[in-house]
Amino acid sequence: LTAFTRGVDCRCSMHTSVGSWNVKRWTDERDRRGTRPHVSIPREVGCWTRASSTKGGQVVFGERSGLPRVTPPSTPVDLNEGYPDSFIRKPEGEHPGVEVVVDAVAAGGSVGLTECDVVTFRNNLNKIGKTPFDARNAWEVDACFLGNTLFLDIREDPSGGAQSSYADQDRFQYFGYKFEALCTGHPAADATSEFCAVMRTRIGNLRIVLAAEVDGCDGENDEFVELKTSRTPQHPGQIRTLLKFKYPRWWLQSWLAGIKHILVGSWTSNGQLEQIQRLRTTDLPRLSAEKGESWDPWESIHFMHDTLTWMRDLARQYEGQHIRFVYCGNRGSILAKIVPQGDLRYRLSKKRAAPNQDGLELKKSRLGQVELCA
Repeated sequence: LTAFTRGVDCRCSMHTSVGSWNVKRWTDERDRRGTRPHVSIPREVGCWTRASSTKGGQVVFGERSGLPRVTPPSTPVDLNEGYPDSFIRKPEGEHPGVEVVVDAVAAGGSVGLTECDVVTFRNNLNKIGKTPFDARNAWEVDACFLGNTLFLDIREDPSGGAQSSYADQDRFQYFGYKFEALCTGHPAADATSEFCAVMRTRIGNLRIVLAAEVDGCDGENDEFVELKTSRTPQHPGQIRTLLKFKYPRWWLQSWLAGIKHILVGSWTSNGQLEQIQRLRTTDLPRLSAEKGESWDPWESIHFMHDTLTWMRDLARQYEGQHIRFVYCGNRGSILAKIVPQGDLRYRLSKKRAAPNQDGLELKKSRLGQVELCA
């Protein structure tokens, strides 16, 4: 891969670099890249339900009770109702480790870890895949190569997250969870309960298992549905932001989990839900292009394939080491650095040592070619 270099300077506060990936060079060479990587339709191979923190927060693998049916409410609706007292917030900085995905794979029983090239949460692929669309925002991903598998662990936003970006951030987050509650019949806006589907897919030669939180399913055909909220655009700049930045993120997030439809609730400046629109995931590139904001979904897929391939190749050289991949948007490169005293290998080794964890046989299945856009 021609974009692989070493020793690129980056001001991210890290330890000694063991390699780097030149994102800017990769972008500049887009016209000289080869054929598009083959991609397959994601297939569910496991799941779990996490109960609300008000009910103990227990995780049960193979349990689908946390997947609600989606029935859009009538509009208008005041999304402010219940805020802030009834908002069940997720503890700051809390997120499960990749070993939870390993547990779910074992419980599902249809995929063996030795047959997985990458095991991760969708969150990490969202970070990587959106980079061609939004090269300014930095991100971090932790990793460890064990056996034949690259395990990716979630890292918090290195900029400190969007929580401090403006005063109404918490309220706007509430609007999103309130919309989910209205669509699924939940009594409260609860950020602590979840249903996660574990999906098996392929991008090029990479066999990927990813865990993705799913908001709900269609009441008629049980297909997964993604729920989103967005402020109704009031001027051309807000329309551009929706089409150029939000649509690509929504497309990527939904496409990775095989979600065909997105239900978007639009709210006014005072928090009134005024419209609900059902969008096909594959229509988002076309809808943006029709308004003059073109973006290529294949750019994201190709970048994910090449970046994950580089990550695997590098991490294999440092097998068992806890590696941190850091994308410095201001420098246009991804640095790989060893994390001293990192615990990822220890956490994964405990899981892999469990009975039958690695002995699962991979069931043969035919994976169809997936549609990226209409």
